[in-house]
Amino acid sequence: MVVAMAAYIPSISSESVPFELGNLPMLDVISIGGNKDLSGKIPFVLGNCKSLQILGLAVTKVSGSIPVSLGGLTKLQTLYVYTTLLTGEIPKEIENCSELTDLYLYENDMSGSIPPELGNIQKLEKMLWQNNLVGSFHQRLVTVKV
Repeated sequence: MVVAMAAYIPSISSESVPFELGNLPMLDVISIGGNKDLSGKIPFVLGNCKSLQILGLAVTKVSGSIPVSLGGLTKLQTLYVYTTLLTGEIPKEIENCSELTDLYLYENDMSGSIPPELGNIQKLEKMLWQNNLVGSFHQRLVTVKV
């Protein structure tokens, strides 16, 4: 029985987030942050990693939008995708990440409205972003620690 499985890849030889990580459904942690040579989009197949609790892609050149498929990661507790080249909106499907406690999206080029659905994530404790997002926060989010 596999208790925990993690992919800590501080010095990855690939120039993009490995698509093959999506073939590891028992993966608990993906931490590829700090690799300034890492670019490309976040593979939609990461949504297949149903055991994923931590996704760390911070301080990279990852670009594009956050895939809607990440909304299927119901065990995800921490999403670190700050200081990247991400664009687009926060997918409303993130509300399905019911275990999410930390959401760090700052220093990106994200835009659009703040999804009111984020207010449905009862365990959300920390949110940080500095983007071009507009709109108001759900009342529950006003009390979230930043």
